Amino acid sequence: MIEETEKELIILNNKCNFIKSEFIDYLERLEMIVKIYHSSKNIILCPSICYLPIVDTKYINLGSQNISENDFGNYTGEISAKQIKSLNVKYSIVGHQEVRQNNNETNILINKKIKKLLKEEITPILCVGEIEKNSIEEASQYINNQLIESLTGIKEEEKEKIIIAYEPLWAIGGTITEYIPRIENIIKEIKEKNKNNRLVYGGGINKESIKLLKKNPHLSGYLLGNISLDINKIEQTLNELY
Repeated sequence: MIEETEKELIILNNKCNFIKSEFIDYLERLEMIVKIYHSSKNIILCPSICYLPIVDTKYINLGSQNISENDFGNYTGEISAKQIKSLNVKYSIVGHQEVRQNNNETNILINKKIKKLLKEEITPILCVGEIEKNSIEEASQYINNQLIESLTGIKEEEKEKIIIAYEPLWAIGGTITEYIPRIENIIKEIKEKNKNNRLVYGGGINKESIKLLKKNPHLSGYLLGNISLDINKIEQTLNELY
């Protein structure tokens, strides 16, 4: 079941950004801000993989942007669940829409990654969402299929540990204010079928959309992409939420 203290999640997905000196400065400034809000929320930072070893702070939870479906071996450029666990990583994004599109990832492959993470006691952040802004019925069916295939063979008590991130591809980098009713409809459907999972939203997040979404009783937090790169915008978002 969802614990009361686990409701408010802010996941910062840095994607492929920052050189080392920039990231160190960013991390120092982020930590200063997070100290202020530490008692009221759960901040998860997902930096570029090369920076995972240099994040050392008690105020920020560390996450990976992706993992391999394999453990060890001849997999050039990959990083495994076992490896990120040794770096004190507690969370990992899987199935992000950009990765699905760029790497042709299937739900079956994502299912393998989730199982690897759960085995290492790392919390998966499973991204789902429709590609195009089609009908709500089509979107719901598409997302439900993603969830069914991605969670196949996972026991209920393990499944409940997974954070589900609803992130429609069409909304990434855009403005979603006028589509909030549609988004909330889909969020409600996802939650009804996954009652014991924490659910976060990502895609088109800004000051205006946050004001509308923060009232949604089904959401446990947000997955921030572009906003995660700007310390001022992160602080503005935290102020808006809390």
